[in-house]
Amino acid sequence: MYVPTTIKIVALKSNFNHQGKIPLYLRFTQNRQTHRISLRKRISLSSWIDNGKMYVRERGALAAENGRAINLFLKSQIVRAEGIMLEAERKNQTLTFRQFKDQFINIRSQDFFIFCREEITKRESSEKYSKQTIKSNWLRLKKLKSFRSNVCFLDINLQFLEDYEVYLRVKRKNSINTIFAAMKFIRTMLNAARKQKITDIYPFDEYKLVYEKNTRERLLNHELEKVQCIYDENQLLTRQQKVLKYFLFACYTGLTWGDLVSLDYEEIERRGAIAIITKKRQKTGNQFIVPLISQAKRLIDLTQKRGKVFPKILSNQKANQIIKEVISSAKINKKISFHCARHTFGTVALNKGIPRESIQRMLGHSKEEMTKLYSKLQDETIIQDMQKWENDNLIVEYKQNLSNDSLSTYDNLRGQMIASRIIKGISEGEIAVRLGINEQKYKKMENGELQFGMAHFLELGKYLKLDTKALFNQIL
Repeated sequence: MYVPTTIKIVALKSNFNHQGKIPLYLRFTQNRQTHRISLRKRISLSSWIDNGKMYVRERGALAAENGRAINLFLKSQIVRAEGIMLEAERKNQTLTFRQFKDQFINIRSQDFFIFCREEITKRESSEKYSKQTIKSNWLRLKKLKSFRSNVCFLDINLQFLEDYEVYLRVKRKNSINTIFAAMKFIRTMLNAARKQKITDIYPFDEYKLVYEKNTRERLLNHELEKVQCIYDENQLLTRQQKVLKYFLFACYTGLTWGDLVSLDYEEIERRGAIAIITKKRQKTGNQFIVPLISQAKRLIDLTQKRGKVFPKILSNQKANQIIKEVISSAKINKKISFHCARHTFGTVALNKGIPRESIQRMLGHSKEEMTKLYSKLQDETIIQDMQKWENDNLIVEYKQNLSNDSLSTYDNLRGQMIASRIIKGISEGEIAVRLGINEQKYKKMENGELQFGMAHFLELGKYLKLDTKALFNQIL
């Protein structure tokens, strides 16, 4: 038999917290017995009005923070509660408070997909989550729907997760880490629902996520040079040439796909001849800077002041397919995707002697210990560190351009350097430290077993107080 029940939103005015705010409850009254369900919201007492049209003030000096959002939320809770009671009345049933609470709080029969849609939509309006994260969430929800068209919270148990894993592995041919990401999405949504007191279901105490640690593929320096040569030859199809340009730019800057797509010329700062990307990472919001080396500059039009650097870019999936085609044509036996460009940047930069701290700052890593370290790094330090990559390029160009006719010039120049060092009484060890190499290697350079690079000559010229301009002209 149906027993009349009243539902109302109330503020518990006597229960202030340390911020002076009072809690909001859903009051359930039946047979003169009153029960309350916390709505996990607090407001200032002065903002509470409950005048039939709204619960809290939305405007004026006494308005509640996010007053409109709070009113919409409270009205939705009343609609939800009244819907439960109307359904019981339609069936001529009387719900006890415990039964009502089970439906209102735990909502064990609630559609899991509806909750996911609402939660992802809510996250879309938050600056906490990147566009790529939101996009991934929608794709993982779509994948779950392909497995089962309707899912309630009550359905999500150990057997459900195991069946979904088999579906992903067998039917969709997903890898271990792709399955991990799909399962992690379900866990994330369940944790959000538990935090909101919507459900207490959590089968992940029994089901363990499996992640396969692997060595991320990357191009080594000679492989990167090989790919650059393919681009310079300009013999690829138009779409391949265009995507390869994006890939190479990412290799020289460490940008992710999302950061590359969103890169605007306004985010490239000019400091004389130096160009620097100053940007926030799409994924984490962390600020990072990357000085552009000459190879990167040649791939874009630095005369532009605004607008997308790479307009009308293809999708990440299509770009990955094309990059695989190009890498395969280069006879490089590696599984390279676009994201590998980021790892290539880190590896090549490290091999060229750029400090790990500067590399991490340029990559925009988000770990707390990294953030503390970044605060000590000035932009000028990173610019100087990236010059090591540029200097290494000059050395390569110098060796490539060194003809037989210029070998005698090289030997004469080496002799001048050695003579100047001896006359000034400077030891080989001191010069080695200046050049950032070990003493044994420097001795081999003086003996002619190893070649001096252009950058070495220029640095020695400054240190020995020689005419560096004249030296530069001799080298070229």
